[in-house]
Amino acid sequence: MQTSTPPSAEDTSAATSAPTPAPADGAAPGSGQPILVIADGSDALQAQLGAPHSVLTAASGADGLEMARQHHPDLVMLDLMLPDMTGFEVLRRLKVDARTAEIPVIFVASQAFASDGVRSLALGAADFVTTPLQAPVVAARVATQLRLSAYRREVEELSQQDAATGVANRRHFDRMLAMECRRSQRSQTQVSVAMVELDAFGAYHDRHGQALAAETLRTVAQTLRTSIRRPADLAARYADDRFAVLIPDTRPGNARKVVQAFCDALAALQIPHAASAVAPRVTVSVGLATTEVGEDGEGEAVAQRAEAHLQQARKAGHNQVVADGDAAA
Repeated sequence: MQTSTPPSAEDTSAATSAPTPAPADGAAPGSGQPILVIADGSDALQAQLGAPHSVLTAASGADGLEMARQHHPDLVMLDLMLPDMTGFEVLRRLKVDARTAEIPVIFVASQAFASDGVRSLALGAADFVTTPLQAPVVAARVATQLRLSAYRREVEELSQQDAATGVANRRHFDRMLAMECRRSQRSQTQVSVAMVELDAFGAYHDRHGQALAAETLRTVAQTLRTSIRRPADLAARYADDRFAVLIPDTRPGNARKVVQAFCDALAALQIPHAASAVAPRVTVSVGLATTEVGEDGEGEAVAQRAEAHLQQARKAGHNQVVADGDAAA
C-alpha cells in the first residue's frame, strides 16, 4: 500500500470518533455539569444552588436562548420576569427548537402565583420552584434533574455506539452525515466519506475463529478511531466487516491523508492473516469520496460514490485506497 505524509496541521487536534461516556446515574451533582441561569439578577438564584456547579448566566431571554443553543447545558433555571420577554416565552422557544428541546428546565415562580408553576409544567418544564427560594429545596431539585440529565446522556450515547467495537454505529453515522452535508451546503465547504472494508475477513474468521476475529475487529476499529484527528471526524461500524469515516469541512487531499494515516497505522500492527491471498497480515480496501462545494442532498450521493470506489479497490486487488479522480476509478 502507498505511504503518505502525516496529516497536515489543520488535522492534528485531538481525535474523537465516538461520544465520551457520561457520568453514571447517581454521580455526585455539581461535578462539572453545566447549568444555565436565565434571570434578571441571577446572583440570588445562583446562591441557592447548593453544591458548586459550572454556572452560565444570562440576564435576558434573548441572551439565554442563544447561550442554550451554543452551550447546551444540562439544566436551565428560568425566571418568569425578564426584561425582554416572559419566562413562558423563553420556555416555549426552548421547547420548539430541536437544539434545545431536550434540555430540562426548572421554572422559578412566585409562591403568590403558584399557577405559574403549573402552567410552566404544561409548557414543558421539568419542575418548578417558588419564591422566596428555599436553598435545600432548590438544591435537591437541581440534583435530581442533573442526575436525570446524566442518565439520559448515557443512554443516548450507548444508543449511538456499536457495542462490539466501541465506535459509532451505522444509525449515528447516517444522522451525522446528513447533518454535516446540510451544514456544508450553508457554509460552502466539502464533506468526505471513506468506506473501509477488511480484506478476506470471512476467511480470517474461518481460519482463526470467532474470538480472535472479534478481537481483531475491535483492534481495527480502535486504530481507525485514533487515526482521525479532529473532534468533528467520526468513525463508525457500517456493516459486519466494514467501517465508515466521516470527515467534514476538509479538502480531498487532506481527507486522503487521514485515511492513509489509518492504513499506515494498521500496517504497522502486522496482525497475522494466514488465510489472505492479499498479504500475510490484515489489510483493508478503502473507497473515498468528497462532495462538491454546495452539493445538494443529505449524504446519500457521497456515500454511494465511496461505496463504488470501495468496489473498485477490491477489483483492483484490494489493500489500496481509491478516491475521486483516481485512475482505478
